Amino acid sequence: MVGSWLGYTFGLLSFWRSEVRRTQVYAKQYPKLMEHALNSQFTPWVGSRIDKPFNEWLCAGGMGRLSWAVLAAQSCASAVQELQENERQRLIDGYKLADEDDGAP
Repeated sequence: MVGSWLGYTFGLLSFWRSEVRRTQVYAKQYPKLMEHALNSQFTPWVGSRIDKPFNEWLCAGGMGRLSWAVLAAQSCASAVQELQENERQRLIDGYKLADEDDGAP
């Protein structure tokens, strides 16, 4: 029984840490998207208005603010993935154009 409790606790903490990391990355790279997700989906529960840059607002808050930001990051995951895929495609297209300019087949 104790082993399963420890395993569950370790899994929970590991998941939480990875979600917090992802939230911090999204807050730095996509602050407007995160702010929009919070304002459009979680406004009644967030409790405070975002009155400074999103990353600063997130760092100045406590566990509640971080928890809502984690939910916002989870709801933004598909949009962020699409943005990253578009950026990757632009890079690939740039390489293709460079190869064509060099005369490569």
